[in-house]
Amino acid sequence: MSDINQETIRALISSNESISESVKANSEIVKELVLSVQELVTTERERVLKDEYQKEINAKQNKINEANDIRWSASHDTLVRAKRFHATFDSVSTKVIGLLVIGVLVLLGFNI
Repeated sequence: MSDINQETIRALISSNESISESVKANSEIVKELVLSVQELVTTERERVLKDEYQKEINAKQNKINEANDIRWSASHDTLVRAKRFHATFDSVSTKVIGLLVIGVLVLLGFNI
């Protein structure tokens, strides 16, 4: 019976040692998981901060775009009128210069 008790004790000791090794291995895995979770949390915080910063940039850009749209719509009519004026001025000035050249040539005695 003492042999059976000793074998049982040895089996329990062996089982206890393997359980202890498993606990150590699990402990290492848990440490690695904790580090991974900490990295994920840090990364998520950075992403949230970047998103908030990007939202601020987008809001400021929208304000600038709205101001530019207002300025453009206000100056659009002026630009269209200026373009028409320049086209008309170029056309009229070309005709007037042509008439002046013909007039000078007539005064000089050329028959046109």
